[in-house]
Amino acid sequence: MKSWKTSLAGIGAILGALAALIQGIVSGDLSSEKIALIFGGFTTGAGLLAARDNDVTSKIAGAEK
Repeated sequence: MKSWKTSLAGIGAILGALAALIQGIVSGDLSSEKIALIFGGFTTGAGLLAARDNDVTSKIAGAEK
């Protein structure tokens, strides 16, 4: 994991969204606003997992050919 900072933030966002989803299912309160926030958490997490840290060069990340 070369971009550990953004990957860790992405995992945190996904876990937070998952916790909100589970809490909403258990409590029976899955309003459209809560679903939108959960969806935002999952997409933010996915974006952060795909991102690269600012201090990681393309060469280090293996993006250069």
